[in-house]
Amino acid sequence: MKRRYARYGWVRIALLVCLCLLLSAGAALAAEGNGGWRPTYDLAMRWFNFSLLAFVIVKFSRKPLQDFLNGRKYELSIEIKRIEEQRKEASDQARQVTRELEESSVKLVELKERIISQGVNSKERIIEEARQQGRNMLQESQSRIEGHIFRARQKFRSELVDAAIDLAMEKLPKIISDTDKKRLVKDFMSSLTVK
Repeated sequence: MKRRYARYGWVRIALLVCLCLLLSAGAALAAEGNGGWRPTYDLAMRWFNFSLLAFVIVKFSRKPLQDFLNGRKYELSIEIKRIEEQRKEASDQARQVTRELEESSVKLVELKERIISQGVNSKERIIEEARQQGRNMLQESQSRIEGHIFRARQKFRSELVDAAIDLAMEKLPKIISDTDKKRLVKDFMSSLTVK
């Protein structure tokens, strides 16, 4: 199939060259003057030389040119594949980064909720500790107050007893007579002997 098109390519080139020769020959023949056959010959030789040069260039440079173009085509296809792979990798990385970003935002929300719940728990624990400490301080203060009241009562009783004794020591000698004193001594002695 490829060779058939190559033959048609040569046929096309040959037809094009002949057409150019015929058109230029007509212009040369229609020119005025007695130039003779020489201008037509020169023109024909120019076209022949051009055709020969074109044939030589096509004949000998077609294979290297095709090889060069095929090589470039292969290199470009490899380069395109490499770029496609890089684009695919970049796309995959972008998707992965997007996924990680979404996961990190979810993790951030979870972390935020956990920190808030820990803060609430810490707050409640601190409040409970403060309440317990307040109750302890209140009990301690109440114990101190009761101790102060007890000591104040003891002191008051001892002062009251001392005042009563002082008062009794002051008034009893005036009220008690000698007979009362003897009787009290007898009662005291009898209580000692009974025990």
